Amino acid sequence: MGNVIRFTIVILLFALSFFFSSSESAFSTINRLRVERDVEDGKKRSKTLLRIITNYENTVQTILLGNNFVNIAVTALVTGMALAYDNAHGATGQYVAIFSVVLFIVLLTIGEIVPKTLAVKLNYQMSYAYANIFMFFYYLFTPLLFPFRLISARRKKKNGNEEVNGDEIYTEDELQIIVDEIEEQGLIDEETSDLVRSALEFTETEAYEIMTPRVDVFSYDIEDDIKELMKEEDIFKYSRIPVYEDTIDNIIGILRTKDLLKLSLSDKKINVKSLIKPPLFVHHTKNVSQILTEFKQTKNHIAIVIDEYGGTEGIITMEDILEEIIGEIWDEADEVDEPIVKLEDNHYIIDGGLNIEDFFELFELSEDEDNDYDTVAGWCIEMLDRFAKAGDEFTYEKITVKIIEVEGFVVEKVEVIVESEED
Repeated sequence: MGNVIRFTIVILLFALSFFFSSSESAFSTINRLRVERDVEDGKKRSKTLLRIITNYENTVQTILLGNNFVNIAVTALVTGMALAYDNAHGATGQYVAIFSVVLFIVLLTIGEIVPKTLAVKLNYQMSYAYANIFMFFYYLFTPLLFPFRLISARRKKKNGNEEVNGDEIYTEDELQIIVDEIEEQGLIDEETSDLVRSALEFTETEAYEIMTPRVDVFSYDIEDDIKELMKEEDIFKYSRIPVYEDTIDNIIGILRTKDLLKLSLSDKKINVKSLIKPPLFVHHTKNVSQILTEFKQTKNHIAIVIDEYGGTEGIITMEDILEEIIGEIWDEADEVDEPIVKLEDNHYIIDGGLNIEDFFELFELSEDEDNDYDTVAGWCIEMLDRFAKAGDEFTYEKITVKIIEVEGFVVEKVEVIVESEED
């Protein structure tokens, strides 16, 4: 066999290695419910693909056999080529060593890393592209894999009930699709579906995403005159106030305003230290579902959110967590301040505290995944590369942003003008 033919066969085997490795990742990560919907819509090759991912145990057997066959064949061919080079040049194993190292690198790259990485990102497209080709190998390998498939079928039949129950475990993405379909069929209204989606996303939400940042926290220094605190207009808007000593990074307790009010109505001298309760501290990356459990166990309604350096990053309350599930909870003390105000077409006033993901989604903008900001205010500082001041203006993709209100170093309001399509 000539070297050109050997080399051509090696290239084909590398292509098959890429195919089998990427098939495994694509078929294992594709959303089954989406494929089932494609079958209902009559999408081409969807029935074939559904069969592949439904009988995944047989699919894995086919992939393993194909991959092992390819790896053995390519190793044998490359070793033969290396030995031929050794004999032709009177070498004693040098070419075998070189070819082995090159083969290892190529197989690792083309046969593992690249195909599996691509397949996870493009699982939907690659699964449909591979479906018919894969079924060719599925039937080709059937004589060799028949005993294993027979054993697998008998095991499934024996443990039928367990298999059915196992198949009914859905991922979060699949549950989201189920909710969408139920809503489309009119079985639940939009409000109910939003509530279910919030509950699904709730388990992934971390404290820093819904907390009140430290710059907005109403707090009290234990050394300050309590009479001055009582004069504050905002004090009774809050049921609980963090109390600190020297610096807000040293919070020593939580003061319930109703306890303060009761004492202030009597003639007794107010001793704040006797009124404060021990604070609950949580890390800023702690899951809010875990914080809710901790609230119930400790009978707390507020926790101090700590950053990675041990400083106070903000506070999170029971109300914050409940609002994450059921939406905004209003009481008499809340001020109605819409984060997004549409003045006219393509003209908006945006609150600086608006979540940056919601902002980019609203205006259909591309977001930098490596950003270090969570709000519109933080994004503005990042774009300006300095602290913002009223009147600052910059352009990003199709929008023009103008800073219209700043308090201290914090951007409170921005004006956004969207470039019209006619422009």
